Amino acid sequence: MRARSTFELLFLGCSMLTACGGETSSGGVFHQADAGDASPGGAPGSGGAGTGGLGAGGATSSGGAVGSGGALGSGGAITASGGSGGSGGSTLDASPCAPPTSANDTALCVTFAPEAITARTEAALDKRGVLIVQVFDTATPPEKNSDQVALANQVLPANAATGGEISVDALPEVRLEGAFPATSYVRVFFVDNPRVFAAGGGIDYGVWLGGVNLADGVKKGEPLSPVSLTQGAGNALNVSLTALRRLDVVASASAKPVGDGQGTLTVTMVNNPDPSKNPAAFGIATKRCADVSSGAVDFSGFFFGKGPYWAAGVLNDLGKPGDLPAGALATLDLTPAGPRIPKEIEVGARDYATTIAVDLNYVNPLSADAGPPGPNSCADLGLVGDGGP
Repeated sequence: MRARSTFELLFLGCSMLTACGGETSSGGVFHQADAGDASPGGAPGSGGAGTGGLGAGGATSSGGAVGSGGALGSGGAITASGGSGGSGGSTLDASPCAPPTSANDTALCVTFAPEAITARTEAALDKRGVLIVQVFDTATPPEKNSDQVALANQVLPANAATGGEISVDALPEVRLEGAFPATSYVRVFFVDNPRVFAAGGGIDYGVWLGGVNLADGVKKGEPLSPVSLTQGAGNALNVSLTALRRLDVVASASAKPVGDGQGTLTVTMVNNPDPSKNPAAFGIATKRCADVSSGAVDFSGFFFGKGPYWAAGVLNDLGKPGDLPAGALATLDLTPAGPRIPKEIEVGARDYATTIAVDLNYVNPLSADAGPPGPNSCADLGLVGDGGP
């Protein structure tokens, strides 16, 4: 397990929950269909809202690490002792923190409050891993080589590079000293899942996020939260850690595909069944090349929180651009009140993983003059491999 460039790996040039590593992205949840595509009966494609930058290709594809990216944070300022940063946020603590050795520096004593999650037997979810704490003078640190520009960068345990691990439930206080500005930005990761390092980058299940307000979902490009420090003194900071839990998806199609039923399949966990309400995203799973024409397909991604959520699935059958392009299959009901995402998901508060079944029961129709679709297998669409028999 390599720990030196942890954040270079975790933030490898693409943004959290957006397309990465060549994966295609379907954008938000049923956002805007292509001009001229049929969208009868108020179906999405007539201007339903998306998820504020949530992409579809950044989650785990079958066997691959999830793409991640740039600055994560809640955007909510933490300005007073005892103030709350929200779910996954940070709180300036009243606990004692000794002043810095040098009067020109500032000391920061960081403690951690991990989410109450039940460990599983597999190594990726056993709650043992590597802790990384960084301090920045900017809310938007670079996506690459962030450890080189951090004002402080601490990795625990000391033998992490040779496979050492610690428990997320027994994290020691991390003391940092340096020329920290009065407004600083703290970013924390606990990496339980070793494949995040082995695969060379990406947010994945088994990663715990700290200093990020996830209560309202996650969006692309959120800045890190500012933390107000008393310079030249000791500052105690408590950081909540939110687990990215494993999302196992079993997807099938009761609707008849317009094409051959192959393409990129994405399932997004959102907090409202009405696509027009701009639902917030709380998880995602993507299979780059899925074939639902001959049965169910299995793949994994991640989610956080306990819901209730709704699972919005889209298979881009014809490889067209857009969130719900013509010919795409989706989990969608057309009701008198408008389109609705039918699949509600309840998750145990302490569950580190959950399995959901998703039915692609709707096809966004082609326009009347579209003509027959061209070749549209995974190979034809330029995806890796062919999902056919």
